Amino acid sequence: MNAAQDGLEAFTGKWRQRWPEWQVAEVFVARDLRKIAVAWFALLQELADAAWGGGDPTPGLAKLAWWQEEMHGWGKGARRHPLGTALLGRPVDWDAMARSLGVLRDRAAIHGDVTRLLETLAPLGRAVAEAEQALFGTGYAAPDAVSVVLVAPWLAPEPERAAALLALWPASHGGPRPRRLLAAIARARVANAAHGRGAASRWSTLWRAWRVARN
Repeated sequence: MNAAQDGLEAFTGKWRQRWPEWQVAEVFVARDLRKIAVAWFALLQELADAAWGGGDPTPGLAKLAWWQEEMHGWGKGARRHPLGTALLGRPVDWDAMARSLGVLRDRAAIHGDVTRLLETLAPLGRAVAEAEQALFGTGYAAPDAVSVVLVAPWLAPEPERAAALLALWPASHGGPRPRRLLAAIARARVANAAHGRGAASRWSTLWRAWRVARN
């Protein structure tokens, strides 16, 4: 295994650890799209971590600037980050994705009013929805449906904010199947947190994913 593949698996493995439910749900994703889906979701997680992780905002802002440069590079066929091994060459408007990252520089948004947070993230939600339509070849997710999933891991540990996010959760997500599956998993997490319940079981995750795949 080469260094690029090792790096790719390190980042996708980190994402899988944070979303263990995906191991159950991904059986409903076409085999040829599974690697792309995990790499894509791992990329979005890296962006969220850069924006909202840690106490000092300086490293995160620097990472976001780096990611903007990296995505502009992907648009020209060049890459430095291992996730590009799976994503480079896909028909995504990487320049549009890079521009949308500007909304993540509002670091305080993740700690403030949930409605305002989702409004702040709307440009990124639109860029992600367009990128996923290009990556997976079908479906366009509602931008707010993208945003609620992006912030779910950050708000779920706080029951009151989890409840506020749940109240704003879109009734219909749309989008390609990988997006809808992840949205179902994320909503279950937020709902469980809001109501003081533990993590979803493998059986409930399987049932939830099956329902998504049927539609």
